[in-house]
Amino acid sequence: MIRRLPLRFELPLILLVTLAVILGTSLASALWHARKDILDSARTDLQAEVGHLLRMAERELHRSPGIVEADLTHAATDPRVRTVALIGPDGRVLMANRFAWKGEPAVRVLNELPEDELRPQGSRVPRLTVADDGDTLYALATVFLHRDGSAERSATRGLLYMAYDLRAAYAAGQADVVAGRLPEFMGSIVFVLLLGVWLYRHLSRPLHHLDQAAKRLAAGVGGPSIRASGPLEIVRLTETFNHMEAQIQANLAALRDSETRYRRLFDAHPLPLWVQDSASGALLAVNEAAIAHYGYPRERFLALTTGQLATTPEEHPDAAGVVRHRRADGSIIEVELISHPVDWLGHQADLVSAHDVTARRQAERDLRLAAAAFETSEAIMVTDAQGFILRINQAFTRITGYDAGAVAGQTPRLLKSGHQDAAFYDELWAAITGPGHWEGEIWNRHSDGHVYPQWLSVRAVRDESGTLTHFVSNFFDLSERKAAEQAIHRLSNHDALTDLPNRSLFRDRLTQALVAARRGSHFGAVLQLDIDRFKAINDARGHALGDELLRRVAERLQDGLREGDTLARLGADEFAVLLPNLRPPADAAARAAHHIAEKLRNRFEQAFEIDGTRYHIAASIGVTLFPKGQDGADDLLRETDTALYQAKASGRNTVCFFEAAMGAQAQARFALESELRQAIENDELVLYLQPQCGIDGRLEGAEALVRWRHPQRGLVPPGLFIPVAEDSGLIVPLGDWVLTRCCELLARQEMSHLPLRIAVNVSPRQFRQADFVQRVRHTLASTGADPTRLLLEVTEGVMLDNLADTVGKMSELAALGIHFSIDDFGTGYSSLAYLKRLPIHELKIDKAFIQDAPSDPNDAALVDAILAVARHLNLRVVAEGVETEDQAAFLRSRGPLLYQGYLTGRPEPAEQQLDHWLASQGQIFPAGNTDGRLTSSTTADAARAAGETPTE
Repeated sequence: MIRRLPLRFELPLILLVTLAVILGTSLASALWHARKDILDSARTDLQAEVGHLLRMAERELHRSPGIVEADLTHAATDPRVRTVALIGPDGRVLMANRFAWKGEPAVRVLNELPEDELRPQGSRVPRLTVADDGDTLYALATVFLHRDGSAERSATRGLLYMAYDLRAAYAAGQADVVAGRLPEFMGSIVFVLLLGVWLYRHLSRPLHHLDQAAKRLAAGVGGPSIRASGPLEIVRLTETFNHMEAQIQANLAALRDSETRYRRLFDAHPLPLWVQDSASGALLAVNEAAIAHYGYPRERFLALTTGQLATTPEEHPDAAGVVRHRRADGSIIEVELISHPVDWLGHQADLVSAHDVTARRQAERDLRLAAAAFETSEAIMVTDAQGFILRINQAFTRITGYDAGAVAGQTPRLLKSGHQDAAFYDELWAAITGPGHWEGEIWNRHSDGHVYPQWLSVRAVRDESGTLTHFVSNFFDLSERKAAEQAIHRLSNHDALTDLPNRSLFRDRLTQALVAARRGSHFGAVLQLDIDRFKAINDARGHALGDELLRRVAERLQDGLREGDTLARLGADEFAVLLPNLRPPADAAARAAHHIAEKLRNRFEQAFEIDGTRYHIAASIGVTLFPKGQDGADDLLRETDTALYQAKASGRNTVCFFEAAMGAQAQARFALESELRQAIENDELVLYLQPQCGIDGRLEGAEALVRWRHPQRGLVPPGLFIPVAEDSGLIVPLGDWVLTRCCELLARQEMSHLPLRIAVNVSPRQFRQADFVQRVRHTLASTGADPTRLLLEVTEGVMLDNLADTVGKMSELAALGIHFSIDDFGTGYSSLAYLKRLPIHELKIDKAFIQDAPSDPNDAALVDAILAVARHLNLRVVAEGVETEDQAAFLRSRGPLLYQGYLTGRPEPAEQQLDHWLASQGQIFPAGNTDGRLTSSTTADAARAAGETPTE
């Protein structure tokens, strides 16, 4: 609803708005005419100025361009001129009021004009145009430029552009118009003020007095009569109002007496009372008790409804007739409402009394909550001050086995187990009768007789005067927790598979035994045992059978030890034995340790039978004695590991004692491994090639070998660093280095003159890498090598690990054109089955068969058998280790095959070897002739002097 203004304001405001509209319209019209006059004047001036400049440009441009330029500059002195420019036929500015524009394309400097307007027209009449902004007036005129001083006009045309900026002229014109109309505005304002004063004195003020009296009367407040003044109608209205007020005041006096009696009774009631409208719920009256209890002022209270008193408008009384109300401070109370219908000034209403039941309901809830909390998973027992049991919960019965009937009239001594002595109970009672609380672990007895641990908390309860009234005990059973702690402790110190002590527990016991041996002047021994070739069984038969075999081994080893000895599983198939008490002297202790070690090794002679299958395995054992100086547990374990490694290197299935030389050898081996790792990173390796020749002496292939030129040690023999690379895993990056260098060599242009394949050895560990095929592909792609000239040599051991994986990898690489050779054929587990399934192209006869073949019938028979297999399978054969003419003659008599050895050529650096072969065009030596070559004896001697074997 729009609120009306007082008459003294409304009427002047209407007049002021009307005058403002009239004056505003007049002002707008004057401004428009002023603007039009300015624009018309500017049009006339601009057209005259442009005409003058046109005539000057056409007459003087070729004769005196300076005069034209001076006119342009003079025209620009007009404050209205923003731009004046003469544009040539090529579209560039010939001259302008800005010197910097001279020679610039007009399109760029006059960017306020569209490009299509900057073209000369046929007519010389200037085109005057008002720009879109309304403040700019510009003119464009075509200029006919003269070729010389004759009257003949040339065919070339230019443009004259001139623009006025009228904003300053417009502003000045508007200021003049506004200044001329200012007296009219001031007169209008004075007229409106005078009219407002007259209206206030003669019309508005008398009406205001009547309004205030009416409000006073409506509020029930009496006052003096209103003085009549103003127009006649207002005077009569004032007299009528004064008479009506007198009558109302008389009636109100009678009502006040009646209301006073009612209010005394209503306000004196101790309970909150209010009267509410039955239909709307609006509050009609409230007593002092309601105001005090709810905290609302009376006016604020009476402005509320019963719905607004509730916490939510939708809230209704519950089954007990209780509803939640919100007090003025925001607190929530629960009230029970009792309502009686009454007649309130002729309207149906209800008299409501509100009983606050918040405390009672909270006490009921607390009782229910206490009852629910009493029945928890934790046992609760309440006793009186004398210790007699008053109440227990269900958890007490579940934990102790005693129900409420069994403990009635009993004391907690019913649960006593006898594990704690009298001093324990004296301390407990002193704590609960003094500070009032005791907490700790206690052992009690179940109703069935078994004893179990509890965590008990006892509190003393006192009344307001401090008198002890009750004891409350809470406890829970610790049996499961203690069992879990024991299981965790065992799992952290024992092997999960064999239940033997693990490495951590074994190390602790070894440390204790070492301290005891130093203190007691006796000896002890540590044995480290490893199952030989366990991985092959584990891979072939699966981990489940391998785990069962390890459990059987642990049981058999445990049976072979003395009481007090410790058997531990260190990990995988590695076990350790601690012999903590061996009698001195040291040689006697060593003999005793050796006897026990041999006894344990011999226990593997009997096969292990699992699921009807017998498995024969052996073990290698490393032994060390202690104490020795300041050696610690870790030193002893390192020594046994070194001795175990030596036992495996000595042929396995043997016992080896640690010696000081072994430690030095292990350190040297570790140093060599670190240096080899750096050698691969620092590119200290050198690629060598050894030729493979046919019977006619022509070069048909080569084997890639690697040499290590150590910066301090010089040339390190492969027999020294290749085993280290195999054991440490460095054989993988080492093999990748050799493969990359060979592929780079094959990709060289000069290699096209040597139609030979280069054979690269691939170690089993390198071949087993999951991404081996991808790495070979990447090497071939990055170097651009021809895969058909690459031959990979693998050992028979690769086929034994995972034949299906081997077939997949070799087949994928063979599809690229790569050839495969079986290296050291006949020395491993040769099987015609894998020769049939695998993409094999070549067999390489091991040098052990070649060396004695001319004189040993057995070796000759083996060589003949290998050659027969190769012929039937259509495989190429390479004989390695050919060092003498007798060996070559023996092989030539067997048919065509390739020779590799010092008789045909020593391994030499790849670059040197490549230059030699290119010079000889692949001819190594004539068939049957060794002139100019090393003899077999000198070749072997040279190889030994270099630290090499003839075929490495």
